[in-house]
Amino acid sequence: MKMNKKGFTLIELLAVIVILAIIALIATPIILGVIDNARRNSARDAAYGVIDSLRLDYVETLYSGNASVVYSGTVGANTNVSGTKPESGSWSIDNNGEVHIFNVVFGEYTCSGMGQSVSCSRANH
Repeated sequence: MKMNKKGFTLIELLAVIVILAIIALIATPIILGVIDNARRNSARDAAYGVIDSLRLDYVETLYSGNASVVYSGTVGANTNVSGTKPESGSWSIDNNGEVHIFNVVFGEYTCSGMGQSVSCSRANH
């Protein structure tokens, strides 16, 4: 008498589970790296927004006839920026009118730099 058995054996199921686990172990760090890179770039873009906002405020102050132009200060949630608002940090403007930002915090990232040379890294909490 011949029996037709249809289905998978336990060994076959375990082999598939092991293969899926290996794929997950390989893919997870890659995916997390892509997500972290996207968040860092988002913070950098927000820092460029802060620089543009500070540069605009500086120019508006110069052309308003205000003799007392502030060349440094702090940034925070009340900084006039569209998009992601910084939590803290400081800024200064050099003699060439270039805006420098120092330790400007956007969530878990801290950004520093000037002009188009801003770098962001994960803040140490």
